[in-house]
Amino acid sequence: MKTRIFFSILTLLAGPLFAADSSPKDDVTAAAKKLAKADNYAWKAASEFASFTSTTEGKTDKEGLIWLAVTFGDSTTEAFLKGGKGVVKQPDKEWQTLAELENEQGPIQFLVRRLQTFKVPADQAQGLASKCTEVEKDGDT
Repeated sequence: MKTRIFFSILTLLAGPLFAADSSPKDDVTAAAKKLAKADNYAWKAASEFASFTSTTEGKTDKEGLIWLAVTFGDSTTEAFLKGGKGVVKQPDKEWQTLAELENEQGPIQFLVRRLQTFKVPADQAQGLASKCTEVEKDGDT
């Protein structure tokens, strides 16, 4: 009887130690899930490709409404997305739906394709973490 009680207590005490030893991949996945459950959040991102740079600011809420401001050079385009549909406001133009812009030529075509498949950062992080075979922690990063 004493042996059974001893192992029961040992199991109860050791359980949290094993749970606390999560991998960096588990930490990333847990953080992305926590972010996805938030009522709302905002982000900023920058992209560089050769001499081409862009910045994106975004906000999303629990209902799935997404606001984006994408800046290329001195030009900023705004968009609202929800459920695969959206509207876009280009500089010096009126609001247009993604469907209306689908056959446009030029740089807007790239942006429309990007907006049609856009995923918020929490979803992107979960997807990337699920595909990683190894994640390393470097200090707090």
